[in-house]
Amino acid sequence: MRTWLRLARAELPLLRDLPDFSERPLPRIGVDLGPTVPGWVLRAGAVVATGGCLVIATQRSGVADWLAGVLVVVGVVVMALWPSMTAACTATVVTGLLVAADGYGPFDPVVFGLVPLVWVGIRLAWWAERVALPARVEVAALARGVPRGLVLVGGTLVVGALAFELAGRPSSVLVLIGGVALVVLAGLVFARRR
Repeated sequence: MRTWLRLARAELPLLRDLPDFSERPLPRIGVDLGPTVPGWVLRAGAVVATGGCLVIATQRSGVADWLAGVLVVVGVVVMALWPSMTAACTATVVTGLLVAADGYGPFDPVVFGLVPLVWVGIRLAWWAERVALPARVEVAALARGVPRGLVLVGGTLVVGALAFELAGRPSSVLVLIGGVALVVLAGLVFARRR
């Protein structure tokens, strides 16, 4: 194969006159970065947020201690080894089901603390899924999208507070209206994102 390439180079003037890039070194490129965060910090944050959600939900719902331990350990181990949006969203659904099944029903005041924690867990899981442990992410990149998330969390908390104040007691109609409002709010946020 090399003989054929040498013959082709000798025969074709165009190939003979091509510059040889091995003769000169490549230019050096300098990049200035702002403050960065290591990838392992993002993964640790996702693990803590996911584990925190599951611990709060299992303690609030009153499930058996062994089942609560299994749920928390499985959620933490999965997020630590394979961080992903799927794992974070699954933990969110399990958290929601446990809170909905507790004695307070869907109007448990603990959700006002869980909503921001769930959002932080999902956001950190998204980053941890895409960034290797030794890699570094610029803080400016991490902050991009935080205002939109704060609007989403704030809107969710406002709708939840209105439902909590208006209902007083659990009402299936208000739960349905609140669920539809949250789906519409999330749809508006994600529609703009695409």
